[in-house]
Amino acid sequence: MTVRVNLEPVYILHRRKYKENSFIIDFFSESYGKVRAISRSISKNRRSLVQPFTPYFASWTLKTELATLNNIEARGAALSLSQAKLICGFYINELIMKSITFSDPFPDTFAAYESTLKNLISCNNVEVPLRLFEKTLISEIGYAIPFEEVTSTTSPAGWYQYTPKSGLSPCNPEDARAISYDTIINLQNNSIHTKQHLKESKLLLKSALDEILKNTSIKSKMLWS
Repeated sequence: MTVRVNLEPVYILHRRKYKENSFIIDFFSESYGKVRAISRSISKNRRSLVQPFTPYFASWTLKTELATLNNIEARGAALSLSQAKLICGFYINELIMKSITFSDPFPDTFAAYESTLKNLISCNNVEVPLRLFEKTLISEIGYAIPFEEVTSTTSPAGWYQYTPKSGLSPCNPEDARAISYDTIINLQNNSIHTKQHLKESKLLLKSALDEILKNTSIKSKMLWS
């Protein structure tokens, strides 16, 4: 079956050269998730327009796992990220590339991706939008952290540790993986701002991401973490 998609909102995650004047492009789309397509005969004066962190409309035809990109055009200005924030942008691109399957829609993650890029431009602390993006991605993939098990109890413990298999369980505050109840409830409400909230949220979300990524490393993270 041939699938034809017209003017779908996308962002480019990665591109690589393929033969003369052709590229293999991985992009993240609003309704079709991650798509890999071949783009033939891109002229030199248009190559500079096909870049990450620019909102596009794309049209493609899909017969096999590799789609054929028919057209791509900007739907907005390229987002200007400074050097440190640019690395953060590459981090979330790589996270999408290595954590989600092709051709499965992830609408919440797409919306979070778009808002995260915009928030990176204006934020003072990149850790906040990054942690909230990771939380959305983890949830939509199917590894949602069971916050309610803790926040709905009438007598919560002060400290917890998290594992993907066991969820959140009470622990000693001196445990290296200890996460405070205050951090858990604030992360659930997308309100992480203090150093403690950010540090412990990163620890908790890393445990979930490690389970998703298995032994796959995120290379861009090494540049800033």
